[in-house]
This record gives sequence, structure tokens and C-alpha cells, in this order.
Amino acid sequence: MAGIVLATVLTMWLKPISTMLVLQHRQAQPVLQLLPQALVLRQLLQPQQQQVQTTTLDALYIPSTSTCSSTLVTPCTTTTTLIANCQSYEVQWNNHCYYLDGTNGTCTTGYTLGTNAILNCIATQFAGKTYRNDISNNCCVWSADTYQCYGFAVGCNSPGPFTVGPTVSGAGCTNLQLRNSLQLSFCGSI
Repeated sequence: MAGIVLATVLTMWLKPISTMLVLQHRQAQPVLQLLPQALVLRQLLQPQQQQVQTTTLDALYIPSTSTCSSTLVTPCTTTTTLIANCQSYEVQWNNHCYYLDGTNGTCTTGYTLGTNAILNCIATQFAGKTYRNDISNNCCVWSADTYQCYGFAVGCNSPGPFTVGPTVSGAGCTNLQLRNSLQLSFCGSI
């Protein structure tokens, strides 16, 4: 009988509710008397589990204060198979849409400034795209990062599709913080 009691107490430890259903048998009365103590002991000895909500944020989306020369090369890996439904002037990447516009660092509702790390991954895809609305008056790209590291060496500040995408140090844009009235801005969907 002691073996049955011990086995039942161990089972109660792991599955107290299902054990209660099994303990309807007459010979289990000694075990039923131990049930409250076993449940209290279980609560005391089990580590407290806290519900913690975590959000994983890829380093590509975190603004950097690094200068252009000290920016680390970031791998451009696709992290999702989802495809965003982007406009013709936008580049789609990792289920987000990105555009360039002469808006002095202001993005339309539902968008925020993208980082140089993301721009590094998709810059060439802006060839053939156009401004979202406003033609810029400076070819350096304002991003979420502290410094402007990308710019258009050719084909910006004029209407029509871009002939190439922005490049690192394009138009002399290295470690700058230009804020012209129609500064070229890099925006991405949230």
C-alpha cells in the first residue's frame, strides 16, 4: 500500500487534476488525505514562472550612432516569406515597404525613417523607382541613424525614375547631418 501511496503522490505532483479523477477508488483514501500537502509542496518547490513578453528586433531596424567608416557590415538576410503589398515607387523587403521622398525626415503615416543598414541591403533596388511625392533638394539620404552615409551621385533632385540607387558616400554624403527643406528621406513601413 505504501508503494501505491508514493506513486500516487508523485503523480499528483505532476498532474494534480487528473490524479484527483483517478482517486475515486476506496483504497486511495490515504492518498486523498495527502493531496492538499502535496499541492502546497508543489507550489513551494517549483520555480516561479513569470510571463514575460519579449520582442525580437533585428539589428537592422535599430538606429545607429556610428559614423559611416565604423559601421559594421550587416548581413542582408530575408527573415520572412511574407511579401508586403507595396506601391510602384516602393521597394519591398522583409515584409516591409520602403520609399525615398524629399520630405526633410518626415514619413507618411504608418512609416518611419529606415536605417542605413536596411538601405545597404536594398539600395540598388531603387533604380527605376521614383520619389513618393516630393522631389528632394539634396542628394544625401536622411535615415534613422545619426549620420547620413548614402547619397545619389547621379539622378536625384529631378523628376523621373532614379537611374541607380543611392550608394555609400554617393554625392559626398559621409558622416553628414543635412536638414534641407526637402531633404531626401528614407522611409519604411512599420
